[in-house]
Amino acid sequence: MVLLTVVKPFQYFLQPKLVKEPVPQQLESITNEILVPLVSVFHRLVDKALTTHEWGELEMEKTLHIISKCLYFSVKSHMPSALSPLLGSFCRDMIRILDSLSFDWSVTPSDGYLLRLKTGKRSLLLFGTLVSRHRKYSDKLVPEIVKCSMKIVKHSSNISKLGSLTERIISLAFDVISRVMEIGPGWRLLSPHFSLLLDSAIFPALALNERVHFLQVVICVPVFLVYCCADLFRLMVHHVFNDFSGKLLEDLRMIVGWGKCSSENWNLWVSNLQRAVDMKNEDEFSKDEIYDDYDKPSDEEWVKIETFARLVGCMYKVAVELFEGGYSTSNVYFYLLAELKVMLEKELEGADSDYFRCNAKWMLKRFDKYWDHMFLVLATASVLDPRFKMKYLEFYCSKNKVCDEASKAETVLDYLRSLYARYAASDICQKPICSVAKVDSKEEGENGDGGGEEDHDEIQDGEEDYDEEQGENEEDYDEELGEGEEDCEDDEEEEYDEEEDGEEKYDSDSSEEAEREARKTREKKTDACKDFAFFQEFLKFEGSAREFGEPELDCYLREPVMEWNKDFKALDWWREEGHKYPVLSRVSRDILSIPISRATSYYAYGMDRREPPAFVVSLEAEVANAMMCSKKWLRL
Repeated sequence: MVLLTVVKPFQYFLQPKLVKEPVPQQLESITNEILVPLVSVFHRLVDKALTTHEWGELEMEKTLHIISKCLYFSVKSHMPSALSPLLGSFCRDMIRILDSLSFDWSVTPSDGYLLRLKTGKRSLLLFGTLVSRHRKYSDKLVPEIVKCSMKIVKHSSNISKLGSLTERIISLAFDVISRVMEIGPGWRLLSPHFSLLLDSAIFPALALNERVHFLQVVICVPVFLVYCCADLFRLMVHHVFNDFSGKLLEDLRMIVGWGKCSSENWNLWVSNLQRAVDMKNEDEFSKDEIYDDYDKPSDEEWVKIETFARLVGCMYKVAVELFEGGYSTSNVYFYLLAELKVMLEKELEGADSDYFRCNAKWMLKRFDKYWDHMFLVLATASVLDPRFKMKYLEFYCSKNKVCDEASKAETVLDYLRSLYARYAASDICQKPICSVAKVDSKEEGENGDGGGEEDHDEIQDGEEDYDEEQGENEEDYDEELGEGEEDCEDDEEEEYDEEEDGEEKYDSDSSEEAEREARKTREKKTDACKDFAFFQEFLKFEGSAREFGEPELDCYLREPVMEWNKDFKALDWWREEGHKYPVLSRVSRDILSIPISRATSYYAYGMDRREPPAFVVSLEAEVANAMMCSKKWLRL
C-alpha cells in the first residue's frame, strides 16, 4: 500500500496534453529513488517465484503484483528517462510470468495462483500501453510480446469454461495483438500466426457480425444491447468509496456511532457519511469532550468524505425513485437519469477542491458512456409514457448544450415510426394480449418489476452486464477511451485488507428489517420529484394544446400529455387504451417491459459484483421464464 501511495502522483498525469510533454520532475525523482531499485527486486522475485512449483508463498506473489502495478502506472502516460533503459529487463520478466500461467479449466486455482493471474493481467495492460504509446522504446520488444500473446490466445477455444480472471487475460492478449496490428511492422510480425488468429478471433467475430447484419439489414431488426443501471451506479460509487481506508471507516464508525456492523450496500454508507459531515459542520467534535479520546479524520480525509456524501448523495436521490418505487418499467429511467446528469453537472460546476472535481469528472464520464449506449432504449420508452410523449425528450434536447443532442429527438421518433410500421405490417397486433394480473403495491415493491411477460423481438434480450462490456476493471474502460484515469478493479480485489479480522459483516436479516423500516418511512414522505429542479422546469415548459392526427402513432403523440402523477402505471394505461391503439399498445408493452436493471429494491445498492450461480446461467430459456413467472427465483 505504501508503494501504491508513493506512485500515486503518476495518476495525475495520465492524459498529458502534449505527446512530447516533458516528464514532471516529481515523477523523475520517484522513478530514480524508488522504481529503478524495484526493477532489480522484481527480477529476483520472479526468479524465485518461477522456481517454486507450488503457489504457497502468498506474500511473494502479492509483492510481484504490487510492483507490476507500480511499473504500469509509471509508464501509462509518460516514460521516465531513468526507466526506459530497464524496459527490456522487466518486460522479459513479465513475459516469463505470463508463460508460467496455466489455462487448465478443470483445476480450481489457489490464492497464490490468483495473485499470479493478476500480475499477468497487469503485464498485458502494460504491454498494450507500450505498443500504442511508447513505440520509440518498445519496438525491439514487440516480437517477444507478440509471441507471448499468441501463446495465450490459442486457449480461447476453452474460454467459456475458464474463470473470469483467466478469461480477462485472454481478452487482454487479443487487445495487445490488435494494438500491434496498428503499428508499421505489425502485419509482418503477425503473418506467421494468421491462421491461428482466423480460427480464434477473426472467424468468430465475422460470424457475430453476420448475425447482427442479418438482423439489422435482412430482417430490418435494429439490435442494441441493454446494460444494467444498477451496475452503473455500483461502479460510480465504488470509484469514490475506494479511497476510504479501513482505518478511516473505523474511526468514523466510532465517533459517529453507527453500530458494529459494516454494510456492503452503499445507500447506508451515504446516510452514515452524511451524518459525519453534518456533525463536523455543526462543530460537535470540538464541543463535546467525549470525542477527544477518538482519532478524527484529517482535513484531506474530510474532503474525501464530503465528496462521497455530495456526489453519491445525488445518486441516492435518483436511486430511491428508480429501485424502490415498486413499478420500475423502462419509461421511468430516462427522466430520472437525465435528472442525475444535471445534478452531477451542477456539482462539478460548484467544485471546491481538485479532488472533488476529479471524481465528479470521472463519474460524469462513466455516466455519459452509459447514457450514449442506452439513449435510444430509454428515450423510446419515455415517449411511450403518456405523461411525457415527445415533450420531455424535446425539452431535454433543447436544454442540452451539445449540438448533436438536437438530432437525437428526431432519431428516436424515426426509430419509433419504423418500429410501429413493422408491427403494423405483421400479424402481431391481431394476437390477443394476455391479461395482466393485478398485484398489490407491497408485492410490486418486493419484486421490483412492472413489465410484461413477452420479450421484445426488436431488442437483443440477453441483458449484458455493464461492467463486462466496459471490461472488468477501470483500465480497460479507460483504454477504450484513450488513456484514462486509474481503474478500480484491483482495488476491489484488495479492498480493506487492513480492516480488523474481528469486524462483523452485515447481517442479511437485520438488513432486510432495516429495509422494511425504511420502506415505511418512504411511504409517508411526499413526492421526491418536487425537489428535482430540472424536472419541475419541464412541467412548466409543457402545456400547449395539440392537434389530433389520423394515424395511430400521430394521434397518440398529438394528444395532450397527461397531468403528472407519480403513481401512474404505464402498462395498465396501455392495456386500457388497447382498443384505441391496437398496434401501438403492442409496441408499448414490449418496450416498457424491458428490464433496465437486474436488481431492484435493497439489492440494487450492492457495491460488490454479484455473479449468478452457474446452474442458473445454464438454464434453458423456457425454464428460466417459468421460474420468473412462478417467483421461484427469489429462493435462489
